[in-house]
Amino acid sequence: MGGDYLRAMLAAYQDFAKILAQQNQDAKRLSKQNGERRAEVAEWLSQLDNYDVRVEETTDQYTVRFSPTLKDPENHNIFGGGASYTISRGSFKILSINRFK
Repeated sequence: MGGDYLRAMLAAYQDFAKILAQQNQDAKRLSKQNGERRAEVAEWLSQLDNYDVRVEETTDQYTVRFSPTLKDPENHNIFGGGASYTISRGSFKILSINRFK
């Protein structure tokens, strides 16, 4: 992987880390409300290891996509939880964010 891909991933990750933190808070809140299955899913979605990361490039931008992985058979019915970032190729700033619901 080239350094430019890494810079694009880091730009996206700085924002995605906030989504992971929110998922962690949701898991704690749901566990207190006896939403056991929903709490498990939120906890699972709060861990970066449970995502596949893909980077694509065009002439002027990168797209970095965080998608829940299907490597855990217990959680194979998860929809949403990821995000796609469009990153400027020149400045490595986030141009747009699409959160998966």
